[in-house]
Amino acid sequence: VRISDRPADADHTYGHAKVERFSAFVQTGLLLLTALYVIYEAFHRLFTRSVHLEPSLIAIAVLAGMAGMDVIRSRALGKVAQKYQSEALEADALHFSTDVWSTLVVMFGMSCAWVGQRLGAEWLYYADPIAALFVAGVIIWVGSQLGRRTLDALLDAAPAGMPERITTAVAGVEGVLEAGRVRVRRAGKHHFVDVTISVPR
Repeated sequence: VRISDRPADADHTYGHAKVERFSAFVQTGLLLLTALYVIYEAFHRLFTRSVHLEPSLIAIAVLAGMAGMDVIRSRALGKVAQKYQSEALEADALHFSTDVWSTLVVMFGMSCAWVGQRLGAEWLYYADPIAALFVAGVIIWVGSQLGRRTLDALLDAAPAGMPERITTAVAGVEGVLEAGRVRVRRAGKHHFVDVTISVPR
């Protein structure tokens, strides 16, 4: 974020905002890899081996406190990311929100193990990997949406409908006969527009 805030210079005439987008794209990729590993482990535990859990009410309470802190951090980062249109901070907020989900799954799995231990219901131990699969799916869905947006920004995809609005606005300027070949790229909070106009002789 610090590098992306640097002003434009002779070598980077559009500024350095894409550094932030690249960072967000890498972070999103790491989240997706984590989700794939969670899926692998969940299936591994479901079909090939069981993991012995020692459920503890103290551990569940500590996890609940951690989840609460991650909710606060995720919301605070999300607000700042929206205010400054920062993909890097948005990816960081997503990271903390996935921490919340994973902590809730651990709490759920440990609670099911605790109940199963007291009731003698061993099948409740399978609740943990099944819930983990659900969370991995949520991470993949949300992460892929953010990844698609950051990739579009890295590839200079024009925001939907903006070229048409620019063409209309420029064509309405007095003295402009025609506006054509509108190109738009976004860098951070700013949009750069390159448009060819026709004017009277």
